[in-house]
Amino acid sequence: MSGFPKDWQVGQEQQEWLDSLPPEKRHAIADSANALRVAHLSAAESIEEMLESMLRKSDGSDSSADFLTSVAFLSYSLRASARGNFAKATELMQTANRYQRSALPELD
Repeated sequence: MSGFPKDWQVGQEQQEWLDSLPPEKRHAIADSANALRVAHLSAAESIEEMLESMLRKSDGSDSSADFLTSVAFLSYSLRASARGNFAKATELMQTANRYQRSALPELD
């Protein structure tokens, strides 16, 4: 897929749809995909830096561990999305949400 990130993952159905588009629309989608990739990788890096700081300040409690785990899964989700693997990104985000609810039950 010319113009798309090298590790971008799409299914056969999406590939057929992309192939059916005029070149200018494919290029516009590729530009958006590349911008999304950059934004998600940047966000993942920021979250990972924040996580390192939070780990140093953690009190070691179960709720703290669950919260930090949720933050790590959030970063993994962003990285999966940056690769175009949206099914995996959604799965990882749901896992992050479960850990967050466990850590912060008052938010439910």
